[in-house]
Amino acid sequence: MKHHSAAKTNILKANILLVETDARLRDEVSEALTLEGYLVFAAADGHEAFILSEAIAHPIHLIITDVILDAHLNGVDLARHLHVFRPGLKVLYLSGVPADESIRLDLQAELDTYVSKPFQSQTLLEKTARLLGRAGAGLIRPGINRFKHGIFSKP
Repeated sequence: MKHHSAAKTNILKANILLVETDARLRDEVSEALTLEGYLVFAAADGHEAFILSEAIAHPIHLIITDVILDAHLNGVDLARHLHVFRPGLKVLYLSGVPADESIRLDLQAELDTYVSKPFQSQTLLEKTARLLGRAGAGLIRPGINRFKHGIFSKP
């Protein structure tokens, strides 16, 4: 479990719970979001996400979760469970499975709530801003795009 504070700005945009099983990708996404002014709580799996969600006293505005987490829990079920305790929680799904396949596999997510891996950091930041209702936010600031040509992917 990691907690990243918004370092780039004094204005906090939103609190985000990030759930990603790949440690490198989780760290890179967390850092990019933090540099954009979001407060990020990062979890390696669904179990950690539940613990963090219960421990965080502040509102969580958005969960960014991998669709495939482990054999016992997927990101869709995690989001459904967290909605019970945190109504109004918005969700952005990440997956290596193409969007049309995931939708056919009962993801039932609109394209605005889905990012296919590998993805550009710009795409993630724009979709995050859009889901949080911050039009025009999520643009790459100079110096932020340090992640392998701005593309987040698994090794």
